[in-house]
Amino acid sequence: MPRLFVALGDIPVDRELGRAIAELLSGLPGARATAPESRHVTLAFIGEVAGPQVPRIQAACAEAAAQGRAEHYVLDRLGGFPRAEARIVALTGPTPTELGRLAERLGDRLRDAGCAVERRPLRMHVTVARLRANCRIPRKDIAPLRVKAEEIRLYESELLPAGARYHLVSAFALPSGEEPSA
Repeated sequence: MPRLFVALGDIPVDRELGRAIAELLSGLPGARATAPESRHVTLAFIGEVAGPQVPRIQAACAEAAAQGRAEHYVLDRLGGFPRAEARIVALTGPTPTELGRLAERLGDRLRDAGCAVERRPLRMHVTVARLRANCRIPRKDIAPLRVKAEEIRLYESELLPAGARYHLVSAFALPSGEEPSA
């Protein structure tokens, strides 16, 4: 049975941010960095589903995306998630109102499709590393990373001894929200 989640992908990491991440991780025992191509903002974790349920999930994603809009968001902090004492090192930033609404609509559509998706507000974060045990992770303000959410993506998560590997199942464009010029 596939293990699915929906996310915003394509989180660009430039050289300066890469250095900031490496510097922070060097001081954390047992830190295991996530692969750059695996970094994402999770909108909804679905979990294991039966294969026949996948088309209903794709339809729910398509409907939620059609009601959303492309929007920029900013990641401007690096540290522990969800708090300073944690096992996750993440890039974080404020949650834009429209992306929060998109996550809510997506959750509603997925629940309508029979998925047991949690009801909780979106907290913008991108996991950059995991630790073996909880520890105090220092918070660092970073140069704001401005990212544009242009689509939502349905991924399958394959659990492996070295960590999860993500496979893109489907992508759903978010309308631009820009009016055509006359």
